[in-house]
Amino acid sequence: MLRCDATTPSPAKFEKFTTWNCEKGAEWVNCGAIQFHEFVMVNNEKAGMDLKLIKGTPWGEAKGALVKDSLIVGHVVSLGGDEATDLGMVCRKFPLKRSIFKRCM
Repeated sequence: MLRCDATTPSPAKFEKFTTWNCEKGAEWVNCGAIQFHEFVMVNNEKAGMDLKLIKGTPWGEAKGALVKDSLIVGHVVSLGGDEATDLGMVCRKFPLKRSIFKRCM
């Protein structure tokens, strides 16, 4: 049960989201327990995922931030256009731990 006065964050789960040829696919900015499950990000201009600042939460599926079962493609030549990024995922201003990603591509 969730409570308004709880001191432990409860994850917000976003599921099954697809972006193609956008400026950015998905972005975290000054976030806490945010989770992306089954995202597909292809051929976006600046990044498939831009993860800026995560704070005040542990990493992992039970209580924290997470990217799980997602496909991120930076640039697909056969789709045309010069605007796509070479980067699938941009991670800034936080220590990236491999353990937060589960089968993340």
